[in-house]
Amino acid sequence: MRSCEAKFGRLAGAAVVTAVAVTAASAPAQATGLGMPFAPHRAVYEMQLDETDAAKNIAGVEGRMVFDISGSRCTGYTLENRMVTRIVDAEGVEVVSDIRSSTWEASDGERFRFNSSQYLNNQLTDNLEGRAEREAPGGPITITLEAPRQTQMRIDEPAQFPTQFSLKILEAARAGERVIQTNVYDGSETGDKLFATTTFIGEAIPAGQDTGADVPGRDRLADKQSWPVSISYFEVGAADDSVPSYQLSFRLYENGVSRKLRIDYGSFALTGELSSLEFHKADACRQTPG
Repeated sequence: MRSCEAKFGRLAGAAVVTAVAVTAASAPAQATGLGMPFAPHRAVYEMQLDETDAAKNIAGVEGRMVFDISGSRCTGYTLENRMVTRIVDAEGVEVVSDIRSSTWEASDGERFRFNSSQYLNNQLTDNLEGRAEREAPGGPITITLEAPRQTQMRIDEPAQFPTQFSLKILEAARAGERVIQTNVYDGSETGDKLFATTTFIGEAIPAGQDTGADVPGRDRLADKQSWPVSISYFEVGAADDSVPSYQLSFRLYENGVSRKLRIDYGSFALTGELSSLEFHKADACRQTPG
């Protein structure tokens, strides 16, 4: 059970960070008209074990994931999320996993900050804090970790931060592209990993088709088209990169809201359905008087 907990924590943290960024930062600027490329909102997902892909050592998982998106083109984009799950192994032993994450990314995609922690049964087991910035636009990335240890590293390969990656997905979807590949650095897991991603984008779903359960705010999805999206993450430099570290799929609306979330860790998978949706008021960027 302990190894299962550790794997769940590392991979769940990675997937949640990316899920938040991808589903939140992908809508066009005209969605709000107030200086944000997505509709600022708070979304709640009910998480459970996908019974169609049963785990060998996990009998059940249930919980909730909440994330909140705010910011502007002037101040950058802040993503806050928390996922609390109760995990039951094949022997009936229960453990409560509490994963918390906060990220900030500059609107020009040149700077990125991240902070995440995991608690198992209310005991802190992992904590990661750091920042990443480019030496020049589109150039190498310098990563500075502040916790759990102080260290610095560099990524020379072309890579994108989560919001950049998200916008790339939306642009590709609108252009009718079906497959895109890019490297992504999202500050997940141990903070020193670069992921190679392959994204598959399905046919656009016209507005008004299947907006999900009757939750508050659902009417804001009725006039938005959407796309089924699936992303596979491969650890760059891993001995065997033929099998993804994890896979993330969801239905993405053009205002940045997502539904039908699925996170596949290989040995088991979780599904998440939107149960609550609240939109925030967006603040316009204020210009400094000249």
